[in-house]
Amino acid sequence: MEVIVLADDLTGALEAGAQFAGAGAVAVVLTKDPPKFDVPVVIIDTETRHLAPPEAARRVFRHAQWAKDAGVALIYKKTDSTLRGNIGAELGALLGAFPGRRLTYAPAYPQLGRTVVHGRLLLDGLPVEQTPFAGDPIDPVTESNIEVVLVRQGAPLGS
Repeated sequence: MEVIVLADDLTGALEAGAQFAGAGAVAVVLTKDPPKFDVPVVIIDTETRHLAPPEAARRVFRHAQWAKDAGVALIYKKTDSTLRGNIGAELGALLGAFPGRRLTYAPAYPQLGRTVVHGRLLLDGLPVEQTPFAGDPIDPVTESNIEVVLVRQGAPLGS
């Protein structure tokens, strides 16, 4: 296993799988801890988007620790492209599993109109909190400033 993808929901897991498959990689999507797979890419649906932040962090930490112990070369954390979910808590958990390491978070997805300008996530040129995602009944988006969102959710920025 060369790459593990930790996706916060099944839709994101399947989307990541489709991207890898489209690039010719063999990938498998799972909904629980993987046994040993002899495939280059394993994608796990952590199902953490709508959990309480501490539980989301615990799940991501457990999966990241498993990947670390398995010697996985690259961990890709798949999040919602409109900043919904427990992104800060989950990125903090990844950093906790890999002390002294850094990560890059880039929520842009230009093909779907998601871009980042001056640290703000835009959807078709509008701040994401001014789009229909602000009305999400489960996880409404209230902020487009990525740093503000991550800090509110407990991400250890700058550490």
